[in-house]
Amino acid sequence: MNPAGTDTTHDAGKTVDFFVSYAGVDQAWAEWIADTLERAGRRVLLEAWDFVPGSNWPALVQAGLTTAGRLLAVLTPAYLASVGAAAQWQAIWAADMGGRGRRLIPVQVEPCEPDTLGLLGSLTWIDLTDLTDLAGPGAAAAARARLLDGIRAAVTGQVRSVNPTPLPTRDTRDVPAAADESERAARYPGRPPLVWGLPPELVRNPRFVGRASELAELRARLTGFDRAVPGPGSPVPGVRAQVVHGLGGVGKTELVVEFAYRYSHAYDLVWWIRGDKMTEVVAGLAALAAQLGLAHVEGDEAAAAAAAEALRAGRPHRRWLLVVDNAVIGNAVIGNAVIGNAVMGNNAGATATNPYLSRLLQAAETAEFGHLVITSRNPDWAGRATATEVAVLPRRDTIDLLRRHRAALEDAEAERLAAAVGDLPLAAEQAGAWLAASGMTVSDYLAALRVETRELLTRGKPDRYPFIVAAAWNLALDEIGPDEPAVVELLQLAGFFGPEPIPLDLFPALVVLGESNGELGESNGEGTLWSALSAACSSPLRWGDVVARLRALGLGKVEQGTITLHRLVQAVLRDRVPTSRHLEFRATVGWLMIRALPTAIQGNPAAWPRWAALLPHLQAQIEAEPSPADANAAGMLGLGNLAALYLQETGQLAAAVDLHTWVLARTEQVVGTDHPNTLVLRNNLALALQKAGRISEAIGLYERILARASRILESDDPNLGISRNNLASAYWAAGRIAEAVELLEQVVDDAGRIRGPDHRDTLLARSNLANAYQTAGRLAEAIRLHEEVLVDVVRVLGQEHLTTFLVRNNLASSYQASGRTTEALDLYEQVLTGREGVLGDNHPDTLLSRSNLADAYQALGRLPEAIDLYERVLSDARGVLGADHPHILITWNNLACAVAAAGRLAEAIDLYERVLADQRRVLGPDHRDTLTSQGNLANAYRAAGRTNADAADGADAADGAGD
Repeated sequence: MNPAGTDTTHDAGKTVDFFVSYAGVDQAWAEWIADTLERAGRRVLLEAWDFVPGSNWPALVQAGLTTAGRLLAVLTPAYLASVGAAAQWQAIWAADMGGRGRRLIPVQVEPCEPDTLGLLGSLTWIDLTDLTDLAGPGAAAAARARLLDGIRAAVTGQVRSVNPTPLPTRDTRDVPAAADESERAARYPGRPPLVWGLPPELVRNPRFVGRASELAELRARLTGFDRAVPGPGSPVPGVRAQVVHGLGGVGKTELVVEFAYRYSHAYDLVWWIRGDKMTEVVAGLAALAAQLGLAHVEGDEAAAAAAAEALRAGRPHRRWLLVVDNAVIGNAVIGNAVIGNAVMGNNAGATATNPYLSRLLQAAETAEFGHLVITSRNPDWAGRATATEVAVLPRRDTIDLLRRHRAALEDAEAERLAAAVGDLPLAAEQAGAWLAASGMTVSDYLAALRVETRELLTRGKPDRYPFIVAAAWNLALDEIGPDEPAVVELLQLAGFFGPEPIPLDLFPALVVLGESNGELGESNGEGTLWSALSAACSSPLRWGDVVARLRALGLGKVEQGTITLHRLVQAVLRDRVPTSRHLEFRATVGWLMIRALPTAIQGNPAAWPRWAALLPHLQAQIEAEPSPADANAAGMLGLGNLAALYLQETGQLAAAVDLHTWVLARTEQVVGTDHPNTLVLRNNLALALQKAGRISEAIGLYERILARASRILESDDPNLGISRNNLASAYWAAGRIAEAVELLEQVVDDAGRIRGPDHRDTLLARSNLANAYQTAGRLAEAIRLHEEVLVDVVRVLGQEHLTTFLVRNNLASSYQASGRTTEALDLYEQVLTGREGVLGDNHPDTLLSRSNLADAYQALGRLPEAIDLYERVLSDARGVLGADHPHILITWNNLACAVAAAGRLAEAIDLYERVLADQRRVLGPDHRDTLTSQGNLANAYRAAGRTNADAADGADAADGAGD
């Protein structure tokens, strides 16, 4: 609700007279309708006015639908296509199905096809369509009268009322009488500007998609009509100079064109100026001066200055929108403020000292109702204007845009094509136009995009764009001067990373490369590779200049210590590098990552964020299929193995299996199938398969590994014992306990003979054997062996060693299994205290100890403590391991068990159902953990009296898990 000079907010509980329902594109009509009703004394709920910070919009909508006397539907084709709008009017329809209360009142402002009206076609509506193309105050007055007459008829139930003014009036002494002409009134959307200055080629785009939030935000910023200070056309000052910036081809111009058309009714003058060069700005302003009748001014520069002054003064038009498209800026471009570095390319001089853009900014600052919108690649405007970035399209909008060229695109084809063009609007337009014109299949297009990027990006020029996508970026690249080689090198090198954020702290390592006199080779006899970039990196100030220059070019996003380039920008950059040098560039990227990535991954969460940041870039190198002849191939394969171990550690098991498989295959090509490194990699792959629940595959691979290791390794090689231990672990996981025990007994004997009885490997082998005894039901032997190992490990390694914590934890598990739960609890508490002191509160092993302690509490019937501790583990572990880590999912299952034991069956069933769904998604339906949770859910169903097919399935799963 927003009458002039009154309260501007609604509470969800207050009654309103009308709820205005509309599609986003029709917001101007909704505001005019709402303002007209507010000025007639009615309370109106409108999303654009009442969605303020802190408000609960769903609650406000619900309040509007339940408490509003009537819903006004702004009827247009866009409204009929809106799912959200349909839900709103259908809710009112259901509440007043017979229409006796006349609670649903359509107000048609745009012609609609009769076959699209559906149920709304059976209603009588207020029709303004014959007034929407008329100009002048008479059209606005006629439209207002027709709207109010229609509302009056709906309220009273008759066309003419005995009471001539059934709508109450409020005190409007502070509002000018001529509401149409009042600067406080919402402008009639049917009224076009008196002066329209968009170029003829910039007609409204019939293929424009999405961007509703960006358009609304731009308007809010310009008018001060943000959601904290709502009001149609409010004179509350906004920031009247706005910069829309972003990558070339992202749709900045199209966004502002749509803005100009959508909100044209709010302005008396709309004018468009090209900002590439100062001469274009001058010419555009001079043309505006002529349009304004400033004929007494001679010369373009004087005319331009006069036009800027007329805008500042609001003469003859107070409400104006001026767009400067593609402003290229340098030093002193807006007066005293410095923006970016001086432009050194083709546009230098034309923009480095542009006083006219400065005058336009000053005009926007002082004019009461004037708005200046600038599009630019450069985001740095030094506080004189608010800069808002335009991002790539959401995927659904990209697919919508592609289908406007080729409607028959299958879902999978559209998804692949949208991903390949990186959701960049110009690239999507170009791809769609070429597919439509050539008849090429999507598969052929994608294949060509991979191998003939530069050639393909010259095809399919869209009808509305002055450039193809590659040319748009080449213009920016051509601005880089010959004395900026470090900027060129940074861009080129960044082109060989992945399209995800690249940490800027990688590049200073190039200083070491420069000092090494060319560790990666020479650059065509021209000196050390990356000499300019490494020199810039040696000085924080010079490095900052390089990054700032790259940001100003608008080719990448620089934020939070990273730089991000669009995947197609990277493709263009790579294409500008001779193919013969691609290997050098990829080798440099690999070298930087080898230096940056920590090798201690397992049990070391501190290393995981760095891996998470760089993994996409490592994946990009892998997808480039490095040649075995690459001097850096061995290092990259080593990184690939570490990356796969990282994926294992963080529970990304399917991806870990895939990457281990790739690394193993490439390593066999490089060093052969019997190399010791190959055996290690096979073991890693088998372990990943085992963790992923693919036990049969893991066992088969482990058995082949052991057979090969037995043939090529000496009998006392420690790797032979590792292979036996790993196979035993898989046997144990598969329930083949006797075979596991037999292998582990051999491992213990061999370790004692080869390594000695006090070696850590021997102590761990004995502890593993005790675990196997426990699983086999030989609890007495398990406990005795665990106790012996604990004495030895304390003697050899000390009380605070990580191995001591592990052995003590295993002994506690045996105590608990034998019913000695109090003793187990004491040991679990010791282990937890020790791990907290040595590893910290949130280390995975510490979290596991808390979970074990919670399990002991549950076994002792201390259910509140168990539940509290499980919940703490989940809260802490999600930030460390991630929500989908297998250990997290097991803990959710354990929490559900504790909740069920506490008699909270409904809550337990909800938990079981959620964890089972997650385990099926993450681990697969046949994983042991999934089957265990399925059996637990079945038991909970039965306990709750729900003996149904799900419970039967769960029982079968539980039986399978125990095989």
